[in-house]
Amino acid sequence: MNKHIIPLIIIFIVFISDSFAQYQFTVRNYSMGRASTAASYSIDAIGFNPANIINQRSIDTSVVDFSVATNFGFMFDATFAPLNLLDQYFTKNADGSKKYLNSDDKNDIIEQVGNSPINSIGNIKPISVVVRTKAGTFGFGIEERVGGHFYFDKDFLEVAFFGNEVNRKYDFSELDFNTSWTRQISFSYARKLDIKNNKNFKYINLGASFKPQLGFYYSEIINNNLWIFTNDSNQISGSGRMTLLYSGISSERKLKPPLNNAGFGLGFDVGLSTTLENFFNIGKLNLGFSVTDIGYISWKSNAANYYYDGSFLITDITKKEQLDSLEDVINGTRSPISGFTRMLPTTVRIGAQYKYYSDKQMRNGKTHSEDMELMSFALDYIQGFTDNYGGTTTPIVAFGYEINPLNFLSGRLGLVAGGREKFELSFGLGVNAGAFSMDFGTYNILSVFAPKKTKNFSLGLNMNFKI
Repeated sequence: MNKHIIPLIIIFIVFISDSFAQYQFTVRNYSMGRASTAASYSIDAIGFNPANIINQRSIDTSVVDFSVATNFGFMFDATFAPLNLLDQYFTKNADGSKKYLNSDDKNDIIEQVGNSPINSIGNIKPISVVVRTKAGTFGFGIEERVGGHFYFDKDFLEVAFFGNEVNRKYDFSELDFNTSWTRQISFSYARKLDIKNNKNFKYINLGASFKPQLGFYYSEIINNNLWIFTNDSNQISGSGRMTLLYSGISSERKLKPPLNNAGFGLGFDVGLSTTLENFFNIGKLNLGFSVTDIGYISWKSNAANYYYDGSFLITDITKKEQLDSLEDVINGTRSPISGFTRMLPTTVRIGAQYKYYSDKQMRNGKTHSEDMELMSFALDYIQGFTDNYGGTTTPIVAFGYEINPLNFLSGRLGLVAGGREKFELSFGLGVNAGAFSMDFGTYNILSVFAPKKTKNFSLGLNMNFKI
């Protein structure tokens, strides 16, 4: 790789190496392609549809469901880094010798990687609990959300691999990122209201969540028209301007334990769900609607703009003092501001789930508490209204399937089209052992069955306990 990439990496990576972004994750729901608005229940409904915290699986009769540090997941989606690409170009030869890239190799990498987004997501729920009472169902949860979004363009990669082509201008204005680290605290309540004199719909569940938001790090590019020019004397000059917005618990952009917060905000979820009983005499049709993440986070601590006006000249990239001076220029442009506010990724979800029972399970139009549905099909339409905190305004259609060959074992498949990922197939397994249940899943089935051919790595695991 040509050494001219070093100053360019300094310009962009120095601002994102210590921060993260936000994303919603629940193992069962993601195993079913995000189809959760009507299909979620209990703890898994927190953050998707608060009305569904009332719901339980057919064979469950618990009063309290909870998890403690046993619910986590991650996803890394990068078109530029499928393992087969890394194996082909960035590993040693079979005899152990170093591998050198020729022009064709570099051009192939640029074509595969250029103009491609990178999305990274991490999620852990230290505690979640749902309690069912005569006054209604109460839920509580704490969720850490970390991750990031970054976008490469081809000009950036061409400089990285080929260096200073004579009298060539490179446009970096398409480079983009948005990162954050937040903690969400959810207080949820749901209640079932009976519907009288209706043969099809017997009840409706109404739910709402109140969600204080704590912010630890936030950074994004808010203005970028940066470009560089390389001449025939191996000199690199720059022009244009790039502005980065930042707030964090550390003024030096160093990662620190979250002993305090840099931002605070409020969020709200509202939702409803109902069931059409005895659907086609062999099942039930669940319907759901929710609006999630209505709210904001105001960032105050160490809030600043970092800007770079592009006026630099590097005459010798082998001299460390020139590279150090470039980084000093960037860090020296910190301009404190009073703060800023970013809206949460408000999302509307509409969903349906069809539960199929055998004739033996459904007798006289009713199911029995000892029986779980043989299988279920779920369909969701998801529409976001902002790109903030890992959200997307591109609509998503999600399909999920769950089969229960035994009351204690479930297999899951999902399909999602739209959003940032465009198209994904998901997979998961669930075990229900009475006092506890365990879910394992991945948002991308290739992560498990063909990891070297996938650009999207994801894995989730959770254990829920019941009393």
